Amino acid sequence: MKQSDEKTEKQRLFMVEYITGAVANSISKSENISLLDAFENFYNSIWYKRLLDHNTLLYRESAGYVYELYKDGVP
Repeated sequence: MKQSDEKTEKQRLFMVEYITGAVANSISKSENISLLDAFENFYNSIWYKRLLDHNTLLYRESAGYVYELYKDGVP
């Protein structure tokens, strides 16, 4: 893996982690559940799986957008 590819992958993983935390926080607040339960709910959703799939480019979207997809249950 080239150095620029490694940097790009690190940036993608950073965005995935950031979005995951922000979405879990929104879930926790809107569903009035613990943050730990919110993370678990998101980790078990199709949206987390899609966020991890770099081919979807979902990591380029805002956390608010990903939360809305999660909330709306759109597959």
